Amino acid sequence: MVVQRARGDAEQLGDRGDRVLGVGQHVTGSPQEFGGDDGGAAAGAAAGTRGRTGGRKKKLKAYQVERARQMYEQTGDDGKRTYTVQQIADEIGVKRTTLNGYLNRKTTTS
Repeated sequence: MVVQRARGDAEQLGDRGDRVLGVGQHVTGSPQEFGGDDGGAAAGAAAGTRGRTGGRKKKLKAYQVERARQMYEQTGDDGKRTYTVQQIADEIGVKRTTLNGYLNRKTTTS
């Protein structure tokens, strides 16, 4: 009975012009052929409504980035920087490369 029902459903789909795949057949084609590709925007929007955001957590808070920038821009009487990037990184508690990433950004985000 199940097989007869499946055959009947397949015949109805075939009558509408839809292609029915048999056992062992595979679907091939581009994503655009199967509903388009929105780049995951719909999934991202759905995740946002659940309070989820993508990506890694930030290592530094906005106030830490601001403090690091102040220390980095501070200069002595001789015009040289008072603190090296390594000294600032040690003070804040992150690696030098992480701090460089934050110092090279134009804006601060938390």
